[in-house]
Amino acid sequence: MKVIHGIFLIYKKEFKVAFSSLMAYVVLACMIASFNYFFLDTTLMSGYLDTKSAFEKVFFLALMFAPLITMRLLAEERKNKTMELLLSSPLSSLEIVFGKYLFALSFFLITLIISLGVIFILSFNSNMTYGVLLGQYLGFFLFSGAVLSIGLMFSALSENQVTAVVLSLSFSLFLFLADGFGDLVQNDVVRSFLHELTLINHASSFSDGNLDLKDVIYYLLVIVFFLVLSQKIIDFKR
Repeated sequence: MKVIHGIFLIYKKEFKVAFSSLMAYVVLACMIASFNYFFLDTTLMSGYLDTKSAFEKVFFLALMFAPLITMRLLAEERKNKTMELLLSSPLSSLEIVFGKYLFALSFFLITLIISLGVIFILSFNSNMTYGVLLGQYLGFFLFSGAVLSIGLMFSALSENQVTAVVLSLSFSLFLFLADGFGDLVQNDVVRSFLHELTLINHASSFSDGNLDLKDVIYYLLVIVFFLVLSQKIIDFKR
């Protein structure tokens, strides 16, 4: 219970700080507008709601927005000289990391919830399978969670928000496009490894509405790995 209470304290603090400025509202509004644009665009182009085509585009959207959300979470603490105060508090590094991570995840959760209304309106003239839609939402949520954990790790590593954005975006793009680098490699083992490492390859089954346990485990492992890495970085700098 103590850990949950600590995580909630950090989560509440982040919400209060973020939404006391205009920037959080601007980022959230841009995310919601961009997300729903793809659904509206595919509907107008094809004449019916094509959620598969829309979700194939919004995965890249998550890749772009994640560094903007996570860049300030830990890097700004150092810039404002509040990191020392935070680290000297009774809160553990685990509570700090998970509280900030859940706050970042809330941006995507809010976007997904609002987009549901738009999708239901657009689906009136479509034979949409809601089980498929649920799988697509789950895939996007896991993919977003993975790139947010990467962004949080680089925010923990950096003392500058711009540096955190550049490093997070560069590394996420590498994982997004790793399969393409595999085509340049002659070694089959390395090529296979890069294929399995590629973020977007594990999202294709969700886009089709299928639930592949291997892909779920992949995203969960990525999330846990980078969150633990963030925690270790904080402990090292403590």
